[in-house]
Amino acid sequence: MNAETVSVTINGTSYDVPKNYTMLEAARAQGIFVPTLCYHPRIKPLGRCKACVVDMEDGNLSMACSSKVADGMSFRTDTPRVKAKAAAVFRELKAKTMPVVPPRRLDLSEFENTFDAVTACDVDTNGMIMVDPSMCVDCGRCEAACSKIQEMSILETTASGVRPHGGLRLDETRCIGCGQCSSFCPTGAISEVSHIERLYTAIAEGKTIVAQTAPAVRVAIGEECGVAAGEVSTGKMVAALKALGCNYVVDTDFTADLTIMEEGTELIGRMQKKWAAAPEQAEKMGPMFTSCCPAWINNIETRFPDYLDNLSTARSPMMMMGSVVKTYFAKKMGIKPEDIFHFAVMPCTAKKGEIDRMQMVTGGMKVVDAVLTTRELGKLIRKHHIDFPALPNQEFDSPIGSSTGAAVLFGTTGGVMEAALRTAYEILAGKPLGTLSYTPARGLDGIKGGLGRDPPQGRPHQDPPHRHRVWHLQRQRHDARDRCWQAQLRLRRGHGLPRRLHLWRRPAQVPRPQDHREAPVGHLLRTRRPSSASPTRTPRSSRSTREFFGEPNSHKAHELLHTTYADRSTLVRGPDGEVVEAPDAGDVCSADAVPMLIVFATQTGTSKEVAYRLANEAKTKDIEFAPRVVAVDKITPNEIAKSELVVYITSTFGNGEHPDSAAAFWEWLSDSSLADDTFTGTQFAVMGLGSKAYPLFCKAAEEVHDRMAELGGVALCPFGKGDESHPEKYEDGYGNWTEALWEGLGAQDAGAVPTIPEPKYAVLVTASMQNPPPPPPDCQWTTVNANKLLTDPKMDRASHHFEFSLDNTSLSYSTGYHMAIVPRNLDNTVDNWLHINKLNGDMCVTVRGTGNNMAPAGLDRSLTIREIFTQHLDIAGRVTKPFMRAMIPFAQDLKQRERLQYLVSKDGKEDYMEYMNEYVTYGEFLEEFTSARPALEYLVDLIPAIKPRLYSIASSDKMVPHAIQLTVGIVDWVTPKGKKCGGLTTTWLKDINVGDRCAAYVKSSPLVPPENPDTPYMMVALGTGIAPFQGFIQYRKVLHDEGIPQNKATLYYGCRRRDEDYLLTPTELQWRDDGIYEEITAFSRESAKKVYVHHRIQQYAKEVFEMLYKNGGNVYYCGTIVGAKSLKESIIGTFVENGVDREEAEALFEQREKEQRYVLEAY
Repeated sequence: MNAETVSVTINGTSYDVPKNYTMLEAARAQGIFVPTLCYHPRIKPLGRCKACVVDMEDGNLSMACSSKVADGMSFRTDTPRVKAKAAAVFRELKAKTMPVVPPRRLDLSEFENTFDAVTACDVDTNGMIMVDPSMCVDCGRCEAACSKIQEMSILETTASGVRPHGGLRLDETRCIGCGQCSSFCPTGAISEVSHIERLYTAIAEGKTIVAQTAPAVRVAIGEECGVAAGEVSTGKMVAALKALGCNYVVDTDFTADLTIMEEGTELIGRMQKKWAAAPEQAEKMGPMFTSCCPAWINNIETRFPDYLDNLSTARSPMMMMGSVVKTYFAKKMGIKPEDIFHFAVMPCTAKKGEIDRMQMVTGGMKVVDAVLTTRELGKLIRKHHIDFPALPNQEFDSPIGSSTGAAVLFGTTGGVMEAALRTAYEILAGKPLGTLSYTPARGLDGIKGGLGRDPPQGRPHQDPPHRHRVWHLQRQRHDARDRCWQAQLRLRRGHGLPRRLHLWRRPAQVPRPQDHREAPVGHLLRTRRPSSASPTRTPRSSRSTREFFGEPNSHKAHELLHTTYADRSTLVRGPDGEVVEAPDAGDVCSADAVPMLIVFATQTGTSKEVAYRLANEAKTKDIEFAPRVVAVDKITPNEIAKSELVVYITSTFGNGEHPDSAAAFWEWLSDSSLADDTFTGTQFAVMGLGSKAYPLFCKAAEEVHDRMAELGGVALCPFGKGDESHPEKYEDGYGNWTEALWEGLGAQDAGAVPTIPEPKYAVLVTASMQNPPPPPPDCQWTTVNANKLLTDPKMDRASHHFEFSLDNTSLSYSTGYHMAIVPRNLDNTVDNWLHINKLNGDMCVTVRGTGNNMAPAGLDRSLTIREIFTQHLDIAGRVTKPFMRAMIPFAQDLKQRERLQYLVSKDGKEDYMEYMNEYVTYGEFLEEFTSARPALEYLVDLIPAIKPRLYSIASSDKMVPHAIQLTVGIVDWVTPKGKKCGGLTTTWLKDINVGDRCAAYVKSSPLVPPENPDTPYMMVALGTGIAPFQGFIQYRKVLHDEGIPQNKATLYYGCRRRDEDYLLTPTELQWRDDGIYEEITAFSRESAKKVYVHHRIQQYAKEVFEMLYKNGGNVYYCGTIVGAKSLKESIIGTFVENGVDREEAEALFEQREKEQRYVLEAY
């Protein structure tokens, strides 16, 4: 061991490893497998998949990807609980994906028969990248690669999988097609668009097949096909392509020589114009950017159109080869250009988009017909059972000419620049550069400089020395120019890496990220230097091709070897959905508008929803605001601090934690070294979202509010609290908070009569709906196996036992997990709704977005109108204030319009609350306000989707692996005016029949049995809160039968009466008598004095104290919010009663909450 290493013990064996390694890297360096999906050596550890747990010496589990090694550390990767944890994670990830393998993942024999299925899949594409959210497992690697490495911020992971930001289609974003996301994706949710079918079709049509290959493919294809890493496999690659049906295989190096000559000559011409120009004009000229990379071209066209004139007009070597093949080669070989199918094998996904550019069309036809990545070529070779290592070496075909090898440098950052500079020098000086390797142009620096030399005598214009140093490109950088240079640097850094396809088969010794940078080019340079074709030679084309194309930059060369570019910044939208071009006139703000920065931090999307709602509300005020909505991880903290008006909206995740997206912002904001005046000059407001069921309700919002005030910000109002457990959800808290916010800003409603807005969606009539219809997003169809009433039919509180078959699904679960059910509206409710709105329920339609909008999830498929309002939209839900406000312009009757305006106003708050207490549904609302009849395209926008309801699973996968059991209480109530109401899900479930379908998915839960069976624990249940603990009991029974020792578990169960709502089954009671668990009951209605669970805990204070304090036991609770508060106080009371200071007892309880040893599910 030395100063750079530490000693760690892994699975009982000691190793010396670099001290900056994580535990995962340390294990893999020794060839010890640790499963993970979200880890990647080039990304900061995400900890998203939680599969990489290891067992520490102290008995705790730790995530190996994010924990650094330390000297003397000891951990194991092979214990039963580690394996069980990893297995549970992967079962959950599997459950999140649909049970359909995307066609691009099939073997190629099946692929040929699935072309129609490709177009039918719910995938998004821009012609280069294909995104299938159904395959996403939320590992976060693609999002990190896009935002942290490439700094493009195109993608986000949502509850329904990976998608572009802002609900956009991929082709509406600024995606440049670099392919980093697909390289990092472990499941195939993101992949390159396949062109294999184009090749198959061309072969079937009998066309002449011409393939070209990039230099980097020579190394990567060998690694794809079983050749040793780093070995150059040029000859075998040519042989494999011939075996696949190619008539000719040519080397892209040849046209890379043309590229070098064209760009070098163009550079000279530009610099001569610069020398001849007046000083003020010369300053505006240059630099010249190389143009071989289509991702870089996309970046300039969509983000930095001011620099289009700086791009070299030379086509990339691939496209030049296309022009050569379809013109010179076709003429020489006597083949009609239209009879040639020309494809390229390239390491870059953006090349797939380059071939479709209109500027690349020559003679009315595409010059390159398809692009295959190295991965795709590898699949073809394996599919056709070609033994790649055993193939004889074959040479490239040379009907065009051979290359000098100068283009081998193209694979390294700065290589194209070096090659072009060599050519420029030799043309000007009339002699070789002389240096074996001209390195100043290489490397990752954004601005490069070399030793300048005077241009040759006879230059067109004599200028001061600093003006005629041709290669001295470093100069004073203006702010805007600097942004462009740095963007180029970021792109060039990441863009070469897809060439290294063997990143996914790293050797046991885990290399650091920088080990991969130049390896492919290094291999190629070593193999090429001994030959006459050296990368330091000036390229020269053959006499025949030069006769055909003329001299570099000639008229014909410009026609066939050069291109043009277009400003596409007004045709795409940014990462947060903003249109880059000027907004519609209705959204244009005047110069006097007050900028309002609305920042949201979200875990599930609710904060984002509130942020956009606030932005829309700001537009209705008598003060003109210019709201800008942005995600907290898409803006720098300094930009937030410099804003004069900031609104921050955040959820509280887990045990008082900030959402994952806000981690970096909170780390910055909570830094004690921040200046006390950081937010001086900033007015701010903070809104929090959470649930009072949890102790640290809206803690994240409180922390941000207090910290911004500490740092000099001025709070416009107290921070808001939106309670998910409130009957109105966050509506009540949001209303109170916005009222205070607008008052603090001195803003009032503008008072103008609202007009009907343009619809966000279009509803199109379709031919038919598939049978059965597709389930809602994220769901699969389960089948009802059982529906049994558990309680006395005479009792007013009914509870049912349900069982759902998992056969024919990919769903799986673990003990303690939730089943998320998306219910259906009752038939009579839907019939009434269709009648009210005069809709034909049997008509098949699909919903499409208009303008910047995407169709609502699940409605972009062909469905009957009846199915839309039965399975997808919550017409039986309680009408909301935003819906009432949206109906005002639709109300044709003046009295009805005034009534609506009053109800949503501040003056009508009391009447509004009385109205809402009667639980008025959307259908009942429209029955009352008969003059408000929005069209279908508005209804699908304004009626919220039916949200999944979570139910604790009452079974264990250890005992019932192929089905899910639930214990559900039927929810019904009577309003103050006597109206009978029922919960949507339980009202539907109670009458469901065996064999019926139920849309559902599985969701993990923190309320799971302890991983160590030796941990004692309490289960505290109220009423149907017994459900998860029925799963615990089954789990304990299986462990018992398998002979696995386990510690004590005590169930504290509270209900009204044993003969009324006591829900444990005779079998479960027998297991209790067999010693599987202990039970202490509390029946609140069986005696004159009400007895609740917390009374029993106080009664058994000594036993509780011994289990929790002395033996380190856990507490699990499922029941009402009120019960949760009583439980906390009673447990602290047992500690105090047994001699623990109250302050210490409260601190201990808080520590248990943080360690997830006190876990509750409250409703």
